[in-house]
Amino acid sequence: MNLSRTPGAVAGVGLAATLPQLLVALPAGVATDRAERRRMMAGAATLGGAALATLAVLLGAVSVDLAVLDVVAFVVGSAQVLIAASGSALLPQVVGSDGLEGTNAWLFSMQHAVGSLGGPPLAGVLVALGLGAPMWAAASCYLLAAAVLTSSGVAFRGSDTKQVSSLRADVAEGLKLVAGHRQLRAFTVLTAVANVASESAVVVLVLYAVAPGPLGLSRVGYGLLLSCFAVGGIVGAGATKRLVRRIGRGKLLAGSFSPSRSDWPARACSSTPTPPGRPWGSPGSAPGATT
Repeated sequence: MNLSRTPGAVAGVGLAATLPQLLVALPAGVATDRAERRRMMAGAATLGGAALATLAVLLGAVSVDLAVLDVVAFVVGSAQVLIAASGSALLPQVVGSDGLEGTNAWLFSMQHAVGSLGGPPLAGVLVALGLGAPMWAAASCYLLAAAVLTSSGVAFRGSDTKQVSSLRADVAEGLKLVAGHRQLRAFTVLTAVANVASESAVVVLVLYAVAPGPLGLSRVGYGLLLSCFAVGGIVGAGATKRLVRRIGRGKLLAGSFSPSRSDWPARACSSTPTPPGRPWGSPGSAPGATT
């Protein structure tokens, strides 16, 4: 916002942050099967913390352009993909198959509560103190997580530690599996389309919401608006186990994609700003908790 209010520039930073999900996710999955997962998570957290700390130093010392933000966003996004891949593979080793569904829903709700409900307002307050403040705070959290993971003496190794095949062969095998599996193929396409729709709107929401945009919110107010995304996520994650038992995973996944985006076309065509008290919903709460 301080560097540019051009939608293309703001969307470029969002693209850099989410591009690792396309470019890094498959190699990260292969690495998760071969590496010691706790160390992989610690290394990725250290990478993310170092990138954010570097950005904080630069913000306090020199004039930073959008290219620097794009690079940092890509590095932090890559770290998040590595953490997510190794964490999702590590969870069954920790809790076992019987407790996986409930634990996954609980973790998802906690991520929403801490990251989406408490994070945005806190970021708004920190930005008011200085542009480097939220970067230092985020870097500290990453580095603290890395320290905790490193201090644990338990090893969680992947199932393919012998590394017989090449990275390219394993990625190709994974793509072939998804392409040949009807449910996986459908879920992958549905998730991709839903994420394109979601990110296309959310990434430029800041220009719409923060003054001098139509909503005229302050930075703290924008943080509170983003917190509304977490409410649906927490409720959905808490109800996931009960809903799975009642209607099944397939129907729950199919039904969860529609409500959060059903009124977006009407909002896009409307000339009246959506009031702050009516948030844009919480996309993907049930899919995340169910998967």
